[in-house]
Amino acid sequence: MKTSKIGNTYASVLFDTSLEKKVLHQVIGDFTNLKKILNESAEFRNFLTNPLLKKDQKRDILIKTLKKKVNLSTFNVLMLLVDRNIINYLPEIVSTFLALVNKTATVITFEILAANKLNSTQKRRLTETLKKLTGAKTVKLLVKVDSSIIGGFLIKKDSNIIDLTAKNELKQLAKFLNVPFYF
Repeated sequence: MKTSKIGNTYASVLFDTSLEKKVLHQVIGDFTNLKKILNESAEFRNFLTNPLLKKDQKRDILIKTLKKKVNLSTFNVLMLLVDRNIINYLPEIVSTFLALVNKTATVITFEILAANKLNSTQKRRLTETLKKLTGAKTVKLLVKVDSSIIGGFLIKKDSNIIDLTAKNELKQLAKFLNVPFYF
């Protein structure tokens, strides 16, 4: 995703300020929740970009809905964006901020597709292995269950995929034996 100068500037300033004020973890939590809301709520996205709503209306709605739920630094940024009439950049600022946090903290997120729910030992061992392979300080796993893969798991990071599923192994075997595969 290409980011604008506004998105980069506000995300960087917020990162530096929240680090300086020792509230980075709270702001990360706020922005993670905002990202979820932005992804799931078309109504909220439309509210941010609606040119018919005046600054005061947007400010009032944000005060009523978010003031008591987010850190003061996060709330002040939201109010600043409204005052400067650039609140429509919020999705970009949120994404850029979280990417900056991940880059700085060397947090790498992997999507895991497993046939069954992973237990805590499996998650820990997979996390340790991925840390060693990537050199990341922190590895975050987003685990989804899909019984159609029969067994094993699939690891995704960006466009890279490691397919360790039983379904894939059976497909490869069927291909080798030159027989049809019907799963």
